[in-house]
Amino acid sequence: LGRPHLGSVSAELAGQRRPIVTAACVPMVATGSYLIFHAGWVGGLPPDEIDEVTALLQTLARLTSIAEKSERERGETRLDSVLDRIADAVVLVAGSQITINQAAMQLLGVSEEHPYDPNAFNPRLLSGEPHPYTLAALTDELQRTGEQQRVRSRRTALDGRELVVDGSAAAVPDGCVRIFRGVTDEHAREVL
Repeated sequence: LGRPHLGSVSAELAGQRRPIVTAACVPMVATGSYLIFHAGWVGGLPPDEIDEVTALLQTLARLTSIAEKSERERGETRLDSVLDRIADAVVLVAGSQITINQAAMQLLGVSEEHPYDPNAFNPRLLSGEPHPYTLAALTDELQRTGEQQRVRSRRTALDGRELVVDGSAAAVPDGCVRIFRGVTDEHAREVL
């Protein structure tokens, strides 16, 4: 978001039949796009009105930014609501943002005192060996191949419980989604 400035006119405004005496441009960011709002006047503006116009255009830029943020937050709230209705644990990675549902928080022992950290669960193969994939490496692999992966592995919940989790992982735009459930008791029965 930049400061509005006077004196620059878009090619479209410059092509009008009447000459533009005063012009104002307001740089804005909207849904990941960079926009410039142009306003022009066919008559000159007195200096005190230029300050008022600049203030109004700055307000317009802030309101646009607030509206965009509000729309993003509504979308995130809807996504959280849907994810929290799913009984299995869900971890969604999109770019640098990680979203986990209530089932994942409960299974992994995530809380305000123990926030989610993808590297904190000591992931291991069923044999106990360290898991070869970090979340970042898994995401890269899924993005590269586009294939879904079935995963059964050991984890240590943040509250100290030892878990066996079973699920799948798949690529999504700019990330991956992991859906899994705790199968510790089931796995113990299978091993016996």
